[in-house]
Amino acid sequence: MVARITFPASISETLNYNEHKVQKGVAICVAENNFLLPITAMNFYHKLDWFNQRNKLNERATTKTMHVSLNFSPSENFPVDKLNS
Repeated sequence: MVARITFPASISETLNYNEHKVQKGVAICVAENNFLLPITAMNFYHKLDWFNQRNKLNERATTKTMHVSLNFSPSENFPVDKLNS
């Protein structure tokens, strides 16, 4: 496993990157927390608005987005419930 951590300037870039990976079938959503709707019922703009609202809550923070990407070897095959725990 390789973990990659970045601090992008924009939440929309990170969200767009992740949405495209899921749509292409090369990534999955492992967890969803604190959304008002199930993640499957939300489109890109619902999610972006939710994150932007959270980012506005602390205007003193200069870095508001952290993107953590976990990349597994094809030989590492973990069930989603194990990744989520």
